[in-house]
Amino acid sequence: MALDKDSVKLGISILKKINKGATVVKHELYDRSKSYVDTDTIYCVDEKYDNGYENVFTNIESITEEQKKIWEQLKEEVPNSSFMDKLEEKNYPSYALWEKEKNKDITCIGWF
Repeated sequence: MALDKDSVKLGISILKKINKGATVVKHELYDRSKSYVDTDTIYCVDEKYDNGYENVFTNIESITEEQKKIWEQLKEEVPNSSFMDKLEEKNYPSYALWEKEKNKDITCIGWF
């Protein structure tokens, strides 16, 4: 289920509280050749006809207990399915990039 434009705005504001300093990047279509693993970005992927997006998420390196607490408190404000997952090899566009970053503790949080 996609996020409507109001849910996207709300989701971005929540993710900015958790991942301070992150910038917003919008992509019209998901592209496997692009890297969606940066930790200073809030991604809005697969734009919909109503200016909403299919996914809104960010990646956090070494997520703190405080960040997890904020996430748990605020995630339900966005009326979509939320997730908190550790990045795995399948999330990287290449094995070489996975090898380079596999020892980083990166958690992806957001909505779809």
